[in-house]
Amino acid sequence: MDDKFVTVNTEFTIEWDSKIKQRIADKLLDPNCISFGAFDEGRLRGFVIIENRLRNERCVMTEINVDSRFRRSGIGSALFNIAK
Repeated sequence: MDDKFVTVNTEFTIEWDSKIKQRIADKLLDPNCISFGAFDEGRLRGFVIIENRLRNERCVMTEINVDSRFRRSGIGSALFNIAK
């Protein structure tokens, strides 16, 4: 392995362009960020990414996304509450 990461299309990310995939991958690999995922039947249905850089004594939620097929099911609210 040459220490490079590659993104692959999955059901969840297939509609994203390469710039969005790269931005998310960069944040997931950033040691100043933490992330949480919501899974159903072993598949990622949503995630949140939080930057660990304090601004006014608070962390910054930089990404929150729920698979469009699972929106309005409480996943986004649950991820938001975890991020608080």
